[in-house]
Amino acid sequence: MGRLNLAQIASLSLLVVMLSATYAQLGGTRDLGPVNVPLTAAELAEPLESSQLTVDPQRLTTERSLRITLTNDLSSVMSFGVMYRFEKLEESGWVDFPSEPAWILPLIELQPGWIYNWDVNVTGFISGRYRVIKDVEVNGAKRNVSSEFIVQRPYTNSEGAPTYGYWLLVLGSSYGFDGSDPAMLELYNHGGLVLNFPSVYHLYRMEKGHLAEVEADGSSGPSSVVPPGDVFKEVFSLKVLGEGAYRYVRDVYVQGYRRPIQFSYEFNVIP
Repeated sequence: MGRLNLAQIASLSLLVVMLSATYAQLGGTRDLGPVNVPLTAAELAEPLESSQLTVDPQRLTTERSLRITLTNDLSSVMSFGVMYRFEKLEESGWVDFPSEPAWILPLIELQPGWIYNWDVNVTGFISGRYRVIKDVEVNGAKRNVSSEFIVQRPYTNSEGAPTYGYWLLVLGSSYGFDGSDPAMLELYNHGGLVLNFPSVYHLYRMEKGHLAEVEADGSSGPSSVVPPGDVFKEVFSLKVLGEGAYRYVRDVYVQGYRRPIQFSYEFNVIP
């Protein structure tokens, strides 16, 4: 398959959008094991938190968002970027857990006595004990602050589509594609469960408010397995498409669930 050239890439306005999830009928998948298993005694231990970083709530069940608060209780200015990272407690100790990528890297200066809040998406956090870690700098000295929290997701029957335990992002063009070139979608697994992508996808054209399926390079082939933290990239041809608005649709199977999530991404083909 061809690639977008540098000039075209530079001209595209990139947008990260959360995948819209609807539920599709079972299409013959495998059961990849249990999810949201009971927490261990260590995981259920009361979270510890630093003096500067706190989270709300400390114990999540159905929440999809986590509020993080950084407080500068020092006498000096605290500086930091928007980057943060998560770790999950496993039998081997604390291990990295996928987190949302930061596409911009501004430097923030927090004056003494000030606080800084931001909300993070935790849809993909399965049951377990976690900590969020933030790198800061005070008087030229680098340090990190952290805060722990518990996630206890409700049990979901594996015959249904997952309500928690996954989080997908798709990176594409918010402006449009030149129909003479292929399009690339990048799908990030920022959840705690393995994902399976069957090779077949569907393309629909928007015509007078209705969707009409069009022919595209979506022949059957091997499925792709995407572990937590990995990215799935797909290039598909636009040569058979004319100018207009289109919707890309694909089923994604999540570890431990028999029914897929159906996600879609809309884009334009321009002259």
